[in-house]
Amino acid sequence: MPPTFFFLAVTITLYTGASAINSTVELTTFNAASAAFLSLWRERLSALLTELPKSTASVLCLQEVWLETDLLAVVNATSDAFPYHVRLETHPSATPPCDAIALQTALACTQTRCPSEAGDSVSVGLLFCGMLEENCRSELRALGQRCMNCLVLGNPITGLFNDPLSCLGDTGVSYASTNGLLLLSKIPLRNAVADSFNIAAGEIQVVTRGYLSAEVENLGTVICSHFPTYHGTPEDPYIGPVEFESVEEEQNAYFQQLMNRYSSKSPLFLIGDYNHGPSIGDAIAAAYPRVYEEVLARGFISPAVTKVGLCTFCSENVIISSDYIPGTLVNRSTNATGVLIDHIYIPSQLSSNVMGARRIYDSVLPLGVPLSDHYGMSVTYQIRETAAEDPTETFEEWKNAFNEWKNKKEC
Repeated sequence: MPPTFFFLAVTITLYTGASAINSTVELTTFNAASAAFLSLWRERLSALLTELPKSTASVLCLQEVWLETDLLAVVNATSDAFPYHVRLETHPSATPPCDAIALQTALACTQTRCPSEAGDSVSVGLLFCGMLEENCRSELRALGQRCMNCLVLGNPITGLFNDPLSCLGDTGVSYASTNGLLLLSKIPLRNAVADSFNIAAGEIQVVTRGYLSAEVENLGTVICSHFPTYHGTPEDPYIGPVEFESVEEEQNAYFQQLMNRYSSKSPLFLIGDYNHGPSIGDAIAAAYPRVYEEVLARGFISPAVTKVGLCTFCSENVIISSDYIPGTLVNRSTNATGVLIDHIYIPSQLSSNVMGARRIYDSVLPLGVPLSDHYGMSVTYQIRETAAEDPTETFEEWKNAFNEWKNKKEC
């Protein structure tokens, strides 16, 4: 029987271009603390509108730009520097955020059940006390999330935080679509998402929590988020949604929600104020470290921790020392300077792509205070594209493979 010959058809593509140039991006997170109950709210917002257009960031995740009017002001001020952005759509509403009877009932309850916090105005402490299940949780739940947001975040018309009656009139904003988040980018974005974390139906939060996401051209998928804390020590009663029993459990649930939705996205970057972090020596106190460890276990690293190691929420910050409830810096030791809770999580397998990291927005303004009660964090990241193959090497590899196959057939 005569031998049978097989012919192998091969398509050869010769690459004549040079290797692609690696590009570098800067990923930044900053909690702006644009809220009426913090020092010099309006003045700091004005400074923010000046500083952000000068940012060197490629992608910037902002948190706590709570009021829709402030958020739109930031979008307008940064539109030239950051032509792409993601936010929850805002729809100004003439409908008052609060119902008069429900508000009167809730305030009467809190002033009775929380006498040590009661006064002539609404305070954060009063609302926190009222959110306890044994106090006025049902009365506050009856207010609805819009009303709670108005009470906590203040009125953009009056500029007041402690005036609940202003939430009975036309505030010019809806309060229904605020989560304080804004994702700004100099790089094109696609497939944008703006969503809230899942909680039990009928539940309310001190303020709405959620996330933004988008696919950043040539980089990957970026998530911008802000996890909760309640400005107390771990020993304080928990006041979050009833399906959770602690801040740690609530944070971990939100992290798992993100992982469930975005597990197929690679690479994935998590940017924001996550309100957790490890202890570092005696200077940096731990904040819900088990949540931080869970993030690492799911394959992320935080260059803020590995390359910077400085607090982002720091006791030296005069805004914290003058305005915040004692115990905010959870678990801090006597000589701790603060906590590191603002992160830019990078996939651990891409750790070598991190070129550097730094703390930003940590200087005192002419106002006498920093830009926020948080300092920002920035990471420089190199997008490493696969270089085109050398045409000579490609041909030699093909020729050697063909000769090896031919020798085997002849044998």
